[in-house]
Amino acid sequence: MTALRRLSLIIPLHREVLPMAWSPQAAGPMQRLVNQADYVGHFRTGRRVDNRPESLATWRVTMAAPNVATDVARLLGGEPAQWETTTEDSWEVLTDYDTVRIVLDGPSAVQVRMVLFGYKGKKLHECDGAQLLAPEVEAGKPCGCPSTFEERRLKAKSGRGPAPSTSVAFRLAAEPALGEFCFASGSWELLKTVPDLQRALEDVDGPVTCEIALELVKCTTASGMAVSYRKPVIRVLGDPSAPEPRPVPRRSSVPLVSPAAASDVRALVRSPTGPPSRRRPAPEPQDLLSGSSGTATGRRIEYYNDPDAPKANTLIPASNLLVVDNHGAILLQRRRDTGQWALPGGAQDIGETAAQCAVRECLEETGIVARITGFLGVYTDPNHIVAYADGEIRQQYETTYIGRPVNGEPTVNDEADAVRFVQPVDLAQYAIHRSMRQQIGDYLAGTYPYLG
Repeated sequence: MTALRRLSLIIPLHREVLPMAWSPQAAGPMQRLVNQADYVGHFRTGRRVDNRPESLATWRVTMAAPNVATDVARLLGGEPAQWETTTEDSWEVLTDYDTVRIVLDGPSAVQVRMVLFGYKGKKLHECDGAQLLAPEVEAGKPCGCPSTFEERRLKAKSGRGPAPSTSVAFRLAAEPALGEFCFASGSWELLKTVPDLQRALEDVDGPVTCEIALELVKCTTASGMAVSYRKPVIRVLGDPSAPEPRPVPRRSSVPLVSPAAASDVRALVRSPTGPPSRRRPAPEPQDLLSGSSGTATGRRIEYYNDPDAPKANTLIPASNLLVVDNHGAILLQRRRDTGQWALPGGAQDIGETAAQCAVRECLEETGIVARITGFLGVYTDPNHIVAYADGEIRQQYETTYIGRPVNGEPTVNDEADAVRFVQPVDLAQYAIHRSMRQQIGDYLAGTYPYLG
């Protein structure tokens, strides 16, 4: 089972596919939104200060559970804090990012309704753009809304017609297992994009990676006054018109590892006075050969559940590091000795912990300085055997951690001829050994820690 397929199993929203009902030309019956309590958190574009609304340049996330607040701060920056509210979302995080990569489960993840509220918040009208949804006794009848988008907007502005309420349910691409979040907006500009967004989601079978952003808009009024504001935007990645998302911290922060410190780390790792490494010299690219058994090269043959595999004569502990960036992409390197893509990792040296080994190997094999944020599992399947040309036949024993990049750039070296961050939806296109795909799949499915 590929990692992509495993991901599709863990993020269904269990809703019917809904029509794009805000437009009369694409109108149809629409279900009510799910209960807000079903979400682990809500993305928001502003807050109230001294009872006055304040728009924000970066995303604010509110939630009921303090552990979710801690995880959001770990992934998106900011500090968990409690705030005064009458809702269950008593925790908030003012994140450092205006752009976040998310995963949507098809067009049903985007829902639209038109709502008009009266005195003391009483709901006077709720429709899907064609038929009434409330009051319940009127449900299913024509809603009577104007036929054009502009007429609807003007009527809502005058207070005589319903305004849009667009709701988007999603998971964070960096950690899907955290749970489902929601973003709700009354933006007319966002409403305009819903039909195209839903069509793009329909074109993909299964979960879709997108980005949700607070896009800066600058304009000048008729009187010559400069105005700027942020509008919510959702883009389906893979669209040629969608720029590569680059979240920019909006508050000053100190990097976890400075460039100077990163150089010190490299110096320590490569110091000739350090303990001898068990790393084998990597063959040149022209040495790579295709074998008839297992995954083979001129220097290494990898067996997995193969009855013809030789008997192991060594067992050496090794550590891997699954590094996930703020876009949810996973760091992979293409090994020169197998030609396959893998997580950075290698044998543990005397004098270092398994975690230190994972960080060192990541830096050596990819050029990325990473910080460990979690534990993925221990993988010790005795049916996973690697045979080397010098006669060593190793039973794999791998401890795998989860981490975040804090410095450096993907860099090729004598062990990897390609290094890159790969989106989960693209993993099926890469040649990845089954044992490594299992580890990535455990992370994407949230089925960790794995002990076996």
